[in-house]
Amino acid sequence: MHFFKDLAPVKAVKSAYNKIPVGQYGRPQYPSVSVFNLNRFYKTNELAFSCIRAIAYAAMDPEPVVERKTANKWGTEEGHPLRSLLMWPNPSMSGAEFMQTILTSAQISGWFYAEIVRDGLGLPDQLWPLDPSKIFPVPGDDGQGGVISGYEFRDGTIKEFIPAKDMIAYRLPNPGSRFEALSPLMVALGTIDADVAMTDYIRAFFDGGGMPRGVVKVKRSLSDEQITSIQQRWLLRYGRRGKMKEAPAVLDNETDYTKIGASMDELENETIRGQHESRICGAFGVPPILVGAYVALVNVNQRASVRESQRDFWQNTMSPTFTQLRLFFTTRLLPEFEPVALIRGERVRCGWNMDHVAGMQEDTDAVHKRARDDFNGGGLSWNEFRAKIGESPDPDGNFFLLPTGFKPITPKIALAQATTLAATDTSTSADGGGDPGAGGGAGNSGDGNQGGKSTANPNRAPQVKSFEYEGLSLRREPTALEKKAGLPQIVAAMDEGEASLEKTLLRIREAMINTCVEDLQKLDPGDYHTLAITISGAQTKQVRSSLSNTFERGRESVTRELQTQAEGKAIILRLSSKAASPGAERLDELALSTLTKLANDVQARAVGRASELILLGLSPKDDAQAAKVKPASFWKQLETDLEEGSTQYAKRAASGATNAALNLGRTLEAEERADEIKEVVYSAVLDQNTCGPCEDADGETGATDDDVTSVPNPICEGGSQCRCLHIHVLA
Repeated sequence: MHFFKDLAPVKAVKSAYNKIPVGQYGRPQYPSVSVFNLNRFYKTNELAFSCIRAIAYAAMDPEPVVERKTANKWGTEEGHPLRSLLMWPNPSMSGAEFMQTILTSAQISGWFYAEIVRDGLGLPDQLWPLDPSKIFPVPGDDGQGGVISGYEFRDGTIKEFIPAKDMIAYRLPNPGSRFEALSPLMVALGTIDADVAMTDYIRAFFDGGGMPRGVVKVKRSLSDEQITSIQQRWLLRYGRRGKMKEAPAVLDNETDYTKIGASMDELENETIRGQHESRICGAFGVPPILVGAYVALVNVNQRASVRESQRDFWQNTMSPTFTQLRLFFTTRLLPEFEPVALIRGERVRCGWNMDHVAGMQEDTDAVHKRARDDFNGGGLSWNEFRAKIGESPDPDGNFFLLPTGFKPITPKIALAQATTLAATDTSTSADGGGDPGAGGGAGNSGDGNQGGKSTANPNRAPQVKSFEYEGLSLRREPTALEKKAGLPQIVAAMDEGEASLEKTLLRIREAMINTCVEDLQKLDPGDYHTLAITISGAQTKQVRSSLSNTFERGRESVTRELQTQAEGKAIILRLSSKAASPGAERLDELALSTLTKLANDVQARAVGRASELILLGLSPKDDAQAAKVKPASFWKQLETDLEEGSTQYAKRAASGATNAALNLGRTLEAEERADEIKEVVYSAVLDQNTCGPCEDADGETGATDDDVTSVPNPICEGGSQCRCLHIHVLA
């Protein structure tokens, strides 16, 4: 028995919390502040009403949603019953009205109550808001420090007990009480009362005809009836509705009038009113300018504009409020529909859709300008740009612009530069450290300075350490698993696939150059930027054919590495035919993307070089009188320059596409052999000059390819030139 007792979960017990008096079990707890009086101030003070209305109106735009985490990403779940309940809580109220009621009630009393009506399955079906002035919490007797067992509804002689499980009770915390809330209206009540009193005083001042209070002194004795008669006659003559209100008062020699009240100019009305308004708005967290407060109107400036105040209101007031509501719905209502284990495990939660909140939207002009800049700088594709400005995707819009003169430095280029510099340093040291170009002999530093001192080259790339393995230069010694993967065969597939695809792209590049030259001749120089190359189906087919060969070699490499790990044990090959390959559609996308990148590079260079030739004085027009050469020479020069220009961009495109095709083949083959694979390992051994993100991912393990960083690494500093792999471990 003691053994099983020890295994039982330990129930947490509160100590100090339980010793605080919380009321008598079963007896309703009455608030120290009358909710009825709070409602009266809400209805009689314009500024308090305006602040609460601003908060309540702001709550109508966000839409409640339920989010579920899948593959470590949160996504909105359509049609969740909790969202449906909050969007239409009962037949008489919309979701926007419900949210407005929650915040209005909470800002006034600190409480919001709603009775839950359940369906036949016991799930919440309707939510009916209740007047907080008629609800009283009832302490329980469960030994947990006075947890509320239910609520008593009182309306005249009507009394109804509602169990806690059937009541939504949203409370603004009060550190001094478990049964009372603390609302902004309660905190600002003193200032609101003073503001109401000031309004009453001003009204009384004008009711008295604009005269301050005073004493009428008569030099004789008067009875009570005579005093009352004089007061009434004075008001009838000089009061707000008196017949002589605009005439001067006339007194006999036995009567004097002495002022005892303050006139309006003596009250410093503007200062006092401004202090009251600032304090009231501060308690509610509403910028004064948003509710038309006088203090904001007389002190408004550019920094206190409505737009900035709206942003401040959402950032400092509404955003925390909606965070509190989101967590309240997650902990109070979501468990009615979802297992608590999923909620505690952060797999499902409540959230908000803020797409319709004007105060949360960025200025449209700023959004469009940033999107244009990112697109023109090559940071966004055409379709990504269209998505940013709210347009639908273009079927042919998966391309990027490469700015003229843009020269990306990839790891492969950096390695080549480092190798060249290292070779130069070696040859320089061999002949005595001199620079032949500088005429230096022994002791010459190479920069023309004599004296035998050695000056370091600030542009010299760091020496790259490598490990030689079966003719390959690797960044480190391969692991036993990597050796069984057949690294030489994989590199051969990459290199041969790259060479084949590069030849294809160079042929297509030549055709694209001819097309560019022909199309530019039909355009005015001012319209050169509209040049667009159309990719033909034949070109796509050629590129796809080359990628398909690499793709199949990638699939075969997985089979080979598993066979090697099995040490001769047969594994049934299940390679699909090329026609039925599951990667056919993705190969089409890869081919089109590669050609789009090539086309962008060609047309950017064509437009840039044509513009440069014009600046050099060459003319593309037949009627140009000042042209130094004939137009035909202009177009011939343009074509020659483009054909003889750098082809590195075609080589980069071929390398990136080949790596992607090979890894695609390996991934899909691994999916088909999922029952034969127990683990996937990320390998960055092939890139001799590995970047930080790839080095961090090196050695990652997971059950499938989806559980480790994808290859090529999407955040590799070398971009598509990444040569990382997934190595598959035989089950």
